[in-house]
Amino acid sequence: MADDFYSRLPSLNRLEEATDSALAALPDDWWLLATDVVGSTSHNAAGQYKNVNMVSAACITACLNALQGREIPFFFGGDGALLACPDADGPLLARVLLGMKQLARGAFGFELRVGAYHAGALRSGGQPVQVARLQATPELSQAIFRGKGVLEVDRRLKQGDEGLAAGLAPSEPNLGGLNCQWNEIPSIHGEMLTLLVLPVDDSIVFDVLNHVRNICGPEAERHPLNPGTMRLAMRPSKHTASLALSHPRLPVWQRNLLALANALKMTIAEYFIRRRQVVLNGVDWGFYFKSFQRYSDSEKLCGTLSMVVACTREQLGEVLGLLDGMEAKGLLVYGHHESKAAMLTCMVFDSRFRHYHFVDGAGGGYTLAARELKEKMAAAA
Repeated sequence: MADDFYSRLPSLNRLEEATDSALAALPDDWWLLATDVVGSTSHNAAGQYKNVNMVSAACITACLNALQGREIPFFFGGDGALLACPDADGPLLARVLLGMKQLARGAFGFELRVGAYHAGALRSGGQPVQVARLQATPELSQAIFRGKGVLEVDRRLKQGDEGLAAGLAPSEPNLGGLNCQWNEIPSIHGEMLTLLVLPVDDSIVFDVLNHVRNICGPEAERHPLNPGTMRLAMRPSKHTASLALSHPRLPVWQRNLLALANALKMTIAEYFIRRRQVVLNGVDWGFYFKSFQRYSDSEKLCGTLSMVVACTREQLGEVLGLLDGMEAKGLLVYGHHESKAAMLTCMVFDSRFRHYHFVDGAGGGYTLAARELKEKMAAAA
């Protein structure tokens, strides 16, 4: 199968178009690579939820840099990541992720699980993986993963099965483009709801998606990234953690100077570039800052339906009531987290076209929603 399998998939315009007929089986010789921050719930409780997100986004950033811009499917899960790549690239990316394992331990004391598995082996075991390609913008696609193999990869990873990554030597990740320049983003409606929904039948996913959209309003109203509540991080302390990950060999005092420089850049960007919407160095910064809703992953599908939604307290209650009713009928299992804001971790390779923004609920939304989901599944077993 050609290495450009993913880039040649038909482009979908909406998440609900990812029906069985639109999904393609991941080629047998492709690799699935997964990472997971061990103990992410306790790290969140200790106030390190932003760092957990950063490590997960860094895994994707490092792999894309290693491929020098070639397109592969990837998924950000808050406390982990999932990627797929051709067989020829598998060892390269596995070594990069093993390098991320060392970086995460050195920067934050995190233990990062890394695993790699052949799609064909999963399929022959009755756990296939299907992929679709959602065209978020003309320049950017968002991968959709479905199939039993997605959950199987997660199970193996959490059991410590490294699969094809076992025995490989780590390589140094390139984290150029990893960007954490935003403060937490308050919900314009007062509440931020993070959801993970695991349906008994795949068709239920789209029923839930449509119900949530009907309750919480059109995209501009329910999207967690609202230009009116977004503020650039203008304090040096907001930049020290990302620099510890991306510049591990620099002495602390030099990283602190870089953090100060980044904070000054953000101050200039906030007051003299963003608010005046200037064009500078060939970049239309007004468009860049207004495009975050399109260039982000607030609604996505990877085995489970994942959503971060801005809503009122009444809308939140209505959504949870709906899900409770569907759960009582055995149609799905769900986990959720409630907060007042969203978090953003970014990859910015090109401020004009190649930038992507990973969304999570503040306080570790996806991690805590996943904990509730797993507790429910364990109780039902």
